[in-house]
Amino acid sequence: MDINKEKEYLKMVETVIDDTAFSIDSEIDRRTKGLQADRTFIWETFAEMDEYEQAATQNEAHIASDELKQIIKFRAVLERQKDSPYWGKIIFQEDGMPSIDIYIGIATLADSRENLLVVDWRAPVGNLYYDFELGEAQYRAPAGIVKGEIEGKVQFKIKNAELQYAVDTTTTITDEILIGELAKNASILMKNIAATIQKEQNKIIRYPINQNLLIQGVAGSGKTSIALHRVAYILYNCRGIIRAKDILIVSPNSAFSGYISHVLPELGEQNVVQISFENMANTELSDLCTFEKRTVYLEEVYNGRISDEEIADMKYKASERFVSEIKTMVKFVEKKSFVPKNFVYRDYTCTKETFQNLYYKTFASYPPLKRIPLIVGYVEDEIVSRFNLNKNDSLHAKLVERLNPLFRRYSPLDIYKLLLKNLAKEGKPVIVPDTDGEIPFEDVYGLLLLKVLYAGTRTNYGKFKHVVIDEMQDYIPTQYAIINSLFECPKDILGDMNQIIDPYMNIGSIDTVKRLLGNTSFFSLETSYRSSSEIIDFANTLTGQHINAIDRHDEVPELVQCTSVDDEARKILAEVDRAINVRKFGSVAIIAKNTHRAEELYEKMKGTPVCLLTDSDTKYQGGIILTTALIVKGFEFDEVIVADADSDNYSTDSDRHILFVACTRALHVLKLFYTGDKYTC
Repeated sequence: MDINKEKEYLKMVETVIDDTAFSIDSEIDRRTKGLQADRTFIWETFAEMDEYEQAATQNEAHIASDELKQIIKFRAVLERQKDSPYWGKIIFQEDGMPSIDIYIGIATLADSRENLLVVDWRAPVGNLYYDFELGEAQYRAPAGIVKGEIEGKVQFKIKNAELQYAVDTTTTITDEILIGELAKNASILMKNIAATIQKEQNKIIRYPINQNLLIQGVAGSGKTSIALHRVAYILYNCRGIIRAKDILIVSPNSAFSGYISHVLPELGEQNVVQISFENMANTELSDLCTFEKRTVYLEEVYNGRISDEEIADMKYKASERFVSEIKTMVKFVEKKSFVPKNFVYRDYTCTKETFQNLYYKTFASYPPLKRIPLIVGYVEDEIVSRFNLNKNDSLHAKLVERLNPLFRRYSPLDIYKLLLKNLAKEGKPVIVPDTDGEIPFEDVYGLLLLKVLYAGTRTNYGKFKHVVIDEMQDYIPTQYAIINSLFECPKDILGDMNQIIDPYMNIGSIDTVKRLLGNTSFFSLETSYRSSSEIIDFANTLTGQHINAIDRHDEVPELVQCTSVDDEARKILAEVDRAINVRKFGSVAIIAKNTHRAEELYEKMKGTPVCLLTDSDTKYQGGIILTTALIVKGFEFDEVIVADADSDNYSTDSDRHILFVACTRALHVLKLFYTGDKYTC
């Protein structure tokens, strides 16, 4: 490899980026001024136009605005390319053709003569870089399979437009380079991994877009990053068909949504729609009730303030049997909600049998209450056609008034309470909630499922063309039933069964998830790229599983015994000082088991740089935080300090999973502090 030649190539690419950026800046300026002039013209002359001219003029303005947005987006991608335009090169000889150099980077770049200088990592040819070593290789192009031979591969490290190194390699990512990238300190936002994608990760990212994927990945395996890169891959390969607004990510909480928000823009794509299940429930149930947040519920569980009766209630409401009971109840109410009879308007008659056919067959795929306006619309269309009328609000209101007696509307909350009362009479271990106050957490998703099936939703979730659902292990059968009901599009569902932290309301096993979701392609990721080998070895002792670790070494996790709570606080602060000032870490998490203990510990640390983070809706700002494992699932930190790692706090099977989650947030250093006896889980 000629390093000087590579430096010259980089310099040429940087020149093209600068020239292209200059040209685009001029184009943006020209189009912006033109759009402003067009809008001024429309404002001044709109009243003088007929309705066709108005529609055409507005449409032209919208098209011009959309084109400008795309150009601005391309300019932002160029700005990102300026720092590091590519990270790899393959020398590929297609059968019967001369060898060519293909540079792989964040986005495709061409010069003024349309010569390709950099190829987008998501392009079909990019697959050669991730999946093949030297020798025979092939990729699927739009015209068919392209076969050939990889004669060479090079990995680059380019930063601030400077070539730091170039390494010949026979594999996709050499261990030295991968370990070097993974050894870097954590950032306050999740980083993209496009330059270090591994073969097993690439397979998932590029899997057929119309397939449902189920991904079980150990802590630190990159499953969330893979899902986000798959989203970027879909947006690239389905451009014009699937846009950012057509994709939904169901994330654990708002804090995590903020944490992953930087990945897609770094990959040159707009952020997609994000929502948590809790926010979804809040939107759909706000007119029915308020409810207990999951964080509050788990605090009660962790503090042991749950009775045996409540535990039995939770377990039943987290069962597949409960889903069946809800669906049976909705079917019962579906019939009670409809009283068909003949309807006469002038000499037009819509018979009882027609109404039955509409309700039970034509519109059967809709929730019962959503069928009402559809049936009204059907009758309205019939009357308008028969009597040659124009549709108007008066006619519609009259038909609604006359057809309303055919339907009975029940409150989903009343139906839900009736269901529980009936189940209690049958001897099922359920508790009927007091609906005058907050609905307990254990009732939220049963009520939401019933509402979805009977009354439908306020938001049109059917508009999404691809859905990503993270932390699958935290969902219960009622939530999976909601997922199946709302999302008919392809779904990527991911999580880790070893990170179940709710002892009562959980999905249980990956086999249950497979059964509830139906037809999915399953992937298992068993290598952690986050933590050092020493931390992974320690984490393996907690769960008895065998997570494969990348060969990156750091300090052995340490257990520190303290004489008192005050002594523990002092020693933790001393460790924080070492982490920041000696190790030069940028992020340190002190993780308590529950919010109550985190708040107590924080009182002893006031006046220090430690920030308390116990709200899942609060954005993580980096630095030193005092938090709980529940809040920072999915996050990573340079150092993790586990507080109160004693037998009083960590002794049960559920505690073991909480401790596992806390420990596997650490990249480099893990310290566990305790008073009395250490954890026994």
